[in-house]
Amino acid sequence: MVELPSKFLGNRILVRPLTTNGVTLSFWADTGGSMLVEPAAVMRAQLPVFREVSPEGEFDVVRFPEFQSIASIPEGTKLNRLKVRQDPHGDADGVLGMPWFADRVWLFDYLGERLMFAAGDEFRPSADHTCTLGFLTDANGVRQISFPRIQATVDGETIDFLFDTGATLLLSDEAMKTLNDELPQTRGASFITNSIFETWSTRHPDWLVIDNADTLLNESIIRVPIVRVGGYDVGPVWFTRRADRHLIYFSQWMDKPVNGALGGSVFKYFSIFVDYPKALAQFKVK
Repeated sequence: MVELPSKFLGNRILVRPLTTNGVTLSFWADTGGSMLVEPAAVMRAQLPVFREVSPEGEFDVVRFPEFQSIASIPEGTKLNRLKVRQDPHGDADGVLGMPWFADRVWLFDYLGERLMFAAGDEFRPSADHTCTLGFLTDANGVRQISFPRIQATVDGETIDFLFDTGATLLLSDEAMKTLNDELPQTRGASFITNSIFETWSTRHPDWLVIDNADTLLNESIIRVPIVRVGGYDVGPVWFTRRADRHLIYFSQWMDKPVNGALGGSVFKYFSIFVDYPKALAQFKVK
């Protein structure tokens, strides 16, 4: 497998390639996101801008940059350009989203803090701790889009989630004081619908809830003691509440409706092989 230039920051993955003209760009690796680059980064790296017309409108785009071999990353398999617009979190040069991950085999090694991809058919998963991923397909079974759906079990209930390495939580100052951990204020997160969040908090008053902890949407977070995923029980895991309508909207790009997103707050316990072509994920804890 090929290791990519990356850093793990607060259980989020920052990819840092070096352009041929000597500019380091930083992109969040976001399996649940789109492909974008900040206007300031376009100017810094001197990337030519083009106008693209699509059914969604007209956009400024840049072709995928060329990178030096000492710090290179592959082009997207499904989309070979980046839309020029502001990163919603504003703390990187852009985002490498779903089209970048599609049709490849990846290792998200949160334990060893490595991001790798397979250049060929190098990954042969065993049956142990391997689960099937769901992808939206047409009536003939042809994949239409590559947002992965994964299942996990909380409190005896199996829930469908988006596999989302880009899920992000920006903690309030008060929440930072309450948590008092070594992670940064902006960190990898997992999301759950408001309706399930309320069920958990009512059923388990001992599960710690911090109100207005997420400054991005003024939402609360809840500490779930155990999550079962990939045949492992891990925890604790913090989930951030999200309005049901947000997940209902996103479900149009999934093969089944999802009630949340699994991200860095649970993935931090694992090294995860994700085989997009075979629709499989294998979890390892060491």
